[in-house]
Amino acid sequence: GDALAAITLSTTTGAVNLGSGNAVQLGDVARRLAALCGRQDLLTVEEGRATPDNPRVLVPNLDRLQQEVGWHAPAPLDARLAAAVDWWRSASPAKVTGR
Repeated sequence: GDALAAITLSTTTGAVNLGSGNAVQLGDVARRLAALCGRQDLLTVEEGRATPDNPRVLVPNLDRLQQEVGWHAPAPLDARLAAAVDWWRSASPAKVTGR
């Protein structure tokens, strides 16, 4: 969200890739979130075969995001995931829905 806001507030136009620049599989992110929530029992991650149309890992080129927009990941992924979980735990329904 922070990177998207930085792009929106910048003068950069056109396609800009978002990401941290570190290769992380989506299943690993899901496992980390489940562990932070103490609910690993609710998660099943199926490891499918990598194909040309469905690679196991995608790492975006962040040159434009970093050089033109000036955005760099503010903290390691685990810290950002923990902050997101903490926010959702403390969020009231009005805060979540914007009402």
